[in-house]
Amino acid sequence: MAHRPRRRMIDPGIWENDCLAEMDPATVLLFVGCISLADDDGRLKGAPRRLLTRIHEQRQGITEADIEAQLVELEMAGVIHRYDVSGKQYIRLPNWEKHQSNTA
Repeated sequence: MAHRPRRRMIDPGIWENDCLAEMDPATVLLFVGCISLADDDGRLKGAPRRLLTRIHEQRQGITEADIEAQLVELEMAGVIHRYDVSGKQYIRLPNWEKHQSNTA
C-alpha cells in the first residue's frame, strides 16, 4: 500500500447511519480515521497499535484494547471487514466504491 497524499470524502449519510449513531463518538472517529488512512482500494493496515498511534496519538486514555473493542463493534455493524495476510492485520471498507472516487 503506497502512502501518498489523497483526499477522501465523508458521505453526509454517515451521520444518518443508525448503527453509527448508537456508537460511542470515539468509535465513529476511528471509522472516519480508517476512511482517511485507506488506500485507493479501501484497504488499510489494521493493527490496533498502528491505528492508535495514527488516529488517537494526541488523545490520552485510549488504549489498544479500546481500539480492538471499537474495531469489533465496527465489524459487527458491517462497516469494516477485518482480515489477516501472513500474520498481519488489515481492514477493508466494504462500501468504499459507493463513497469514494480515485481522483485527487
